[in-house]
Amino acid sequence: MVGLLVEEEAPASAALIDVIEKFGDDGEPAHSAWSAHNGTSLSMFEALSQNPECARRFGAGMRFFTRGEGWDLKHLLAGFDWASVDCPGSVVIDVGGGQGSVSQFLARNTENLRFVVQDLPGVVEQGRERLPKELEGRVEFVTHDFFEPQIADDAVDVILLR
Repeated sequence: MVGLLVEEEAPASAALIDVIEKFGDDGEPAHSAWSAHNGTSLSMFEALSQNPECARRFGAGMRFFTRGEGWDLKHLLAGFDWASVDCPGSVVIDVGGGQGSVSQFLARNTENLRFVVQDLPGVVEQGRERLPKELEGRVEFVTHDFFEPQIADDAVDVILLR
C-alpha cells in the first residue's frame, strides 16, 4: 500500500492541475495526471499491464482498501439482495475486478453464483495464480478492457462495476 501511494499516486497528483489546464475533462484515459507524471501516452491501466511490479503493487493496494471499515466488503454484501440472484446457473460479471478479491468474497458468501472477473491480461494472470482451490469453478478470469464494449452475453444476471 505504501509503495502504491508513495511511488505511484502521490507524485502523479502533482501533475493534476497541469493536465486539467491542458486537456480539460475530455474523458481520454491517457490524459490523466498519472500518465503525465509517468511520461506516457498510455492510460494508467495500459501502462500497468506492461509493468508487472507496478500492477502487483496496484492490486495489493486495491486489496488493502477493502480492509478498512468504510470500504469493508460486508457493505457490498448487505447493500444488495444477493439471495435474489443466488440460483444455480446465475452469473455475475465483475468488470475491472482486478485479482478477484471482491468476487472471491461474494463467492464465499453465496451458494450458487458463478463470478467472471474481467480485467487486463497481466491482472487476469495474477488473479488466476492467486485463486484459492476451493473457489475454482465458481470464480473465473477473462481478459477484457473495460474501456471497450462489454463482451458478456445475455446469460449474465448481474454486472458489478465499482
